[in-house]
Amino acid sequence: MSVRLPLHPAVPIAGWLALALCVQWLPSSLLLAVAVLFGGLLWQRDAASFRMTLRRLRWLLLALLAVMGWTLPGQALWEANWAPTRQGLLEGALHGLRLLVLVWAIRGLWLTLTRGELLAGLFALARPLARLGLPTKRMMLRLWLTLDYADALLAAPPRFSLAAWRTLLSDNMAKPGPDTVELPFYPWRRRDSALVLVAAATVAGVFGVWG
Repeated sequence: MSVRLPLHPAVPIAGWLALALCVQWLPSSLLLAVAVLFGGLLWQRDAASFRMTLRRLRWLLLALLAVMGWTLPGQALWEANWAPTRQGLLEGALHGLRLLVLVWAIRGLWLTLTRGELLAGLFALARPLARLGLPTKRMMLRLWLTLDYADALLAAPPRFSLAAWRTLLSDNMAKPGPDTVELPFYPWRRRDSALVLVAAATVAGVFGVWG
């Protein structure tokens, strides 16, 4: 069955991949602007998702600051042998911003695309790998099951106990999985090719300027 959408689902996924490459080379001022943009878009779309990502990533972000601050050489933040360095803390903050941008962007994809659209887009991008002998169809089936488990976990109430998590996972794993997964057919149009080329050109441009 063919489904008419403004864009092929593979296009926004390719855009996320381009973003993942670009954020590694952006200067700090531009990276901060991109983080504010994506954070603001996610807040406007779903404020609960914005708060959830910050809450779940808070320890990882603090760990990045601590590891970078106390391992990278530079100017000490205060007069002590065990003090973190300014350069290390700045580098940790930049890594944290990159992580937040990518998480906020992929959360936006999750909210925008249905599961079928997401899998159809990933399948289209992975199709060239099938020529190398990789079982892309089997990979999509396993990904479908993973997303099914993820939906169940995300629907769980906050502060879920460890025993309740195990029970939920056991119940979901006990359910028989689908033998086949049917994905709608999304036609690939010229605008899709143009946008993918724009994404590739953006990556090349960013790498040429700041890489």
